[in-house]
Amino acid sequence: MLVNLWTILGCQSMDYVLNVTSKTNLAPEDDDVEMSTDAHTDTSFGEDSPSDMQESVQPPTEVDEVILRFDASIQRMNWGGQLMRCQLQLSFSRRWFPPPEGGTPPPVEIPAQPGDCIFTEEEGMGLPPEDWFISGDLSGPQEVYIHSQEESISLVLVEAEDGLLRYEMQNCTENSFPFEQVFDLEIPPSEFSNTDQGLPEAYIEEVVVFGPDVQIIAPFDEPSSAQHTGYAEDGLMFEWDFLGAFPDVVPYDEFRQVWLTNNRNQPWDQQERLNCLPDDNNSLWIEPSELLQFTLNDYLGQGEYSIGINIHTDYFGPSRVDPWGRHFRASVNITAGGMMELAH
Repeated sequence: MLVNLWTILGCQSMDYVLNVTSKTNLAPEDDDVEMSTDAHTDTSFGEDSPSDMQESVQPPTEVDEVILRFDASIQRMNWGGQLMRCQLQLSFSRRWFPPPEGGTPPPVEIPAQPGDCIFTEEEGMGLPPEDWFISGDLSGPQEVYIHSQEESISLVLVEAEDGLLRYEMQNCTENSFPFEQVFDLEIPPSEFSNTDQGLPEAYIEEVVVFGPDVQIIAPFDEPSSAQHTGYAEDGLMFEWDFLGAFPDVVPYDEFRQVWLTNNRNQPWDQQERLNCLPDDNNSLWIEPSELLQFTLNDYLGQGEYSIGINIHTDYFGPSRVDPWGRHFRASVNITAGGMMELAH
């Protein structure tokens, strides 16, 4: 199974046969699924081998083929105490635009079975992009809306970082991020509704599924601790809990991973990662032999492992049809993690 190294979250047009609600840790086993799981990179489950995930960003095959992308994500470090990213974004594009400058990293293998980990090492990758965003060339009303039983959220039309357009939620915070909800998508009519470069009026039910918030239980000394200290040779118990209920009104899929990253300060020309599939919904035991694969870091003149760890969950909504007749699935990413200094 392959996935891009900087995967975080999102959604793109796709063909998919709907499954029943899945609360397992396995990737959705569907034919012809394509999904974008971050603002820069798309992944897909191949038709011949559903367990294989690989890059799937391709130019539209026809000039009138529209790509819909929905990006919803909340990411926190410092064991959930530091908000790194919070956004709800939507874009529509009729043209093909090349990837951001610098390209995208090669896909990285994902363990085939829950409980397994795979260690990867990439040379010459450098720092990840600072700006995660989506954009497109199609315009429409000044606002589109997503509606749940609890609230409605306005996505405002703005100019993206690359000069194109997107719709986004204003002032996204931990308090406003809509955990545990399922949303419809509404595109109101506008002066562009009947033009080639405009969005048609549409209302699509139960498009986006938001899972519950997550809280890390272990490892760290106290909730306020910035870094966990320990010994790599002791192994590591990583535990988390969900702060709420899982939506049960529509079928959806859930895919959970634990990522560990070598975060040495210098140099940034080599990336080491350990990607694990938990065999339990709330914990993962990491063997000493897995941790000892990382390269020691010269941190403050002392050789230690400087490792970041996070619990990374994607929620894939049901298959829906966009205004142009294409099937798509939206995904939501919820991530929390922290830093560790592990002595050899």
